[in-house]
Amino acid sequence: GNDFEVAGAEDDLAKLPFALVKFKPDAKMADIAAFLGQNGLKIASGPTADGVFHLTIPASTAADYDRLVGLVAAQPFADTVIQGRKPADGG
Repeated sequence: GNDFEVAGAEDDLAKLPFALVKFKPDAKMADIAAFLGQNGLKIASGPTADGVFHLTIPASTAADYDRLVGLVAAQPFADTVIQGRKPADGG
């Protein structure tokens, strides 16, 4: 049958927890990339016309999600962080 999946398909990305992030205009992509890599975060898409990136958040619990989103928000290169989808566990 045809019941196979492509790893990392767009559908999978669409189901992952995410946050919307706008970086400061003077942010260095090298700093952002290093931070994302260290924390297992990925840019799923972006930037939009107004500079917003869609970041996947590799969290299995809402507590993990909140911790990672808080880490992003605490970075000197983060301008705006908007919570998106949280893990389905709700707690």
